[in-house]
Amino acid sequence: MKSKLGIFIITTLFLIFIFTYSNTCFAANSLNFNETFQQRGDCFILWGIPFCDGGAINGKFTINSKISLSGIDINKFDRETKFIFEIGGLSFETKLGSDWKYSPGKTAFNISYVDRLEESYKPVKYITINLKWNSKLLTVKITGITPDFISPIAADAYIGGVSGKFNDSTIGYFTLGDELYAGFNINYTATVSTKTVKSKNGNETVISKVTIKGIGTETSQDYRNIFQEKRALKKKFISSIYE
Repeated sequence: MKSKLGIFIITTLFLIFIFTYSNTCFAANSLNFNETFQQRGDCFILWGIPFCDGGAINGKFTINSKISLSGIDINKFDRETKFIFEIGGLSFETKLGSDWKYSPGKTAFNISYVDRLEESYKPVKYITINLKWNSKLLTVKITGITPDFISPIAADAYIGGVSGKFNDSTIGYFTLGDELYAGFNINYTATVSTKTVKSKNGNETVISKVTIKGIGTETSQDYRNIFQEKRALKKKFISSIYE
């Protein structure tokens, strides 16, 4: 009886080891994000004329990702190594050297960027990037807000629309240095609540609250050119407005 029990325990432990090992070695790159986007129906009077502005924004986001570093020589990382990501409408670029604590050989990067809000000129921390890595895996955590000068990931597509739940998709990628590229196809669910509010002056404006949760699956497709084309079209459109 003891012999059979011993064999059972050994077999169980062996299967657990094999399962854990296989998941560690062959786990796919992963990504998930959460985003909220809240408009405020702020009303004000300019030269005696009342205005209700549904564009006042309180948005925030969190992005988490794990990316395989198989085949990547992490010893090549230095202070000039660029970290770039584009997820939906949100994009950002920095260098490992932007973190004054980072030096070649270290395996972590942490930085926050601060700017001033246009409406209040108050300084705010609008994005924080945390990276850590070893020879096998890069772990990414990005948190931030979306004031006027930062594009949301996907929430702006639902502002002023109807209330409800919507399933949609977008794309994204990360790069670290010249060697690492990780692309993702991202499916998400957007929960939208839209209502009309009235100011004390009797003016009405439509405001929206959007909550999004998304999960990405890795792809070998290189999306960098697609994002580059989108930026060029956006720049052309903005230029045409001021012509």
